[in-house]
Order: sequence, then C-alpha cells, then structure tokens
Amino acid sequence: MSSKSMLSKVLYSSLFLMLLGQASCVNTQKTTTQTMQKDNIVCVGTLHPISQTTLEIKKGDTFCYNATVHASVGIEVAYEINNDKIVTFHSSKLVYMNKEKVEQNMPGADKATKTLVFQALEKGETNVVIKEVFRGDTKNTYNFKITVK
Repeated sequence: MSSKSMLSKVLYSSLFLMLLGQASCVNTQKTTTQTMQKDNIVCVGTLHPISQTTLEIKKGDTFCYNATVHASVGIEVAYEINNDKIVTFHSSKLVYMNKEKVEQNMPGADKATKTLVFQALEKGETNVVIKEVFRGDTKNTYNFKITVK
C-alpha cells in the first residue's frame, strides 16, 4: 500500500469516526487490560513505544495502541501489519479531550485519544508498525513484535 493511499485511509477513517462520535474507554491501573465499553472489547495488552514493545497473546485476544490525534492540526496515527493472517485491525475509537467544545463545533477542538484495536487471528509471529504522522509526513515509527500462542 502506498503511503498516500495509507494516509488517505487514515484521514478518511478519522473523519468518519469524528462524524459518528466517540466511545468511552476505561483504562484499569492494576493491569494493562483496557475495556472499550461501547463494544465490550477487552484489550488484553496495550502497546507502548517504551514499556510494551513485545506482546504475547492468545488467538482471539485483542490488543490496543493509544495515540493522541488532532486532525485539524494534522496530527494523526497510521499502522501497518506485516502478516494480517496472524493479526488484523479490528476497530478504532476516539475520545475527545474537549467533548463539549467538539459538540459546539469549535474550530481546533478535535484533539482526542485514538485507540487502535487489533485482534489475534492465528498462532504465529508478526510485527505491527505504528506511525505518528504530522501533516502527511511520518514523524515517529514504532515497531512491535506480536506473538500469538
């Protein structure tokens, strides 16, 4: 997939999600488990560029990556999965930092936490690459090794 088509996909999905609204997300502090309340999705692992760069999960489990996005400024997040037969993209959710201002259609109020949800399909190993994008240019790239047991 070309970087332009990937960026278009990311921007389109972000716009679509902003129009649909947001889902609430609760992060527990005792474990890395995260629950997406609207869809009853339980993220058994949450990827983090410093503290969680490898993850071992079971077939059928979901895991997440949280990123700060601000579409009106040009801050987005993209992903690549090296083997989508082992891990697939499941969904994404937005939680706005200023929900009231978004509801009032205030310019620039769309800063949010975007949670990317992935699901383990088959046993094996693959990499998920997360890209922080600013105005179409990749600013940071994070490579995560995922092992499905």
